Amino acid sequence: MPVWSRDSRELYYRDFKGQLMSVAIDATTPLSARRPQPLFTLNAVSAGMGIGTVYDVAADGRFLVNVLVERSTPPATIITNWTPSGR
Repeated sequence: MPVWSRDSRELYYRDFKGQLMSVAIDATTPLSARRPQPLFTLNAVSAGMGIGTVYDVAADGRFLVNVLVERSTPPATIITNWTPSGR
């Protein structure tokens, strides 16, 4: 899931451990890249089928990430043989 920075000087990608990585790219001849740097761990929703990305980079350098939200559902309570009181 690679994404270029808006100024095309950095390439971002997600590694196999879920880390968002940044690689500085020098596009002059010869093309060179610096050592990848970890930015943060993505707790992101899967892109599914390998199409698209789960994040993007805004013009100001901030990241927009589709995060996985943990939700817990309260247990359901079923009351049987209930009759209203006062009857």
